[in-house]
Amino acid sequence: FFLGGFVVAAAMAKPLSQILFERYDTDQSGDIDIHEFREMAYHLSHPLSEAEAKLALASLDQNGDGKFTYKEFHDWWSKTDRFQGLQLPPDQAQYLLTSVDHFRQFDVDRNGRLDHTEFRKLYDNLIAGGYKLSGFDQCIREIDSNLDHAISVQEYVDWLLKHM
Repeated sequence: FFLGGFVVAAAMAKPLSQILFERYDTDQSGDIDIHEFREMAYHLSHPLSEAEAKLALASLDQNGDGKFTYKEFHDWWSKTDRFQGLQLPPDQAQYLLTSVDHFRQFDVDRNGRLDHTEFRKLYDNLIAGGYKLSGFDQCIREIDSNLDHAISVQEYVDWLLKHM
């Protein structure tokens, strides 16, 4: 079949996610940066503004290095709602970008996930800032959608989107 300017054989040797990743990793670095991601999104009929692309990158980039690996891309690509929440009004996109930056202040080990100790500090900071949240344990249950006892950037953004 035809996809974004190239033909994909029906019996692919590689998964579609890998084909797409390699196609849009134009500098062959093994990572996709914000410019490469915007180009890919555009070709997949989801053009993103600079703010939307930054938000997407912040959600995908689990280790905070400003780009994402094939594994990070594959995890995102595997979702059926992969583009949902990326195209937002400018004020919402800016709010989420600020929220991701806030999240990263508490991600001490820079792994893109907050353990309970790290999340407790973020939670306490939000409460001190006047946010009306449910109890700490309830927040954990609401946000930790994959039940791995940690809050990922993506889970945090998804939770914020539900509460906007």
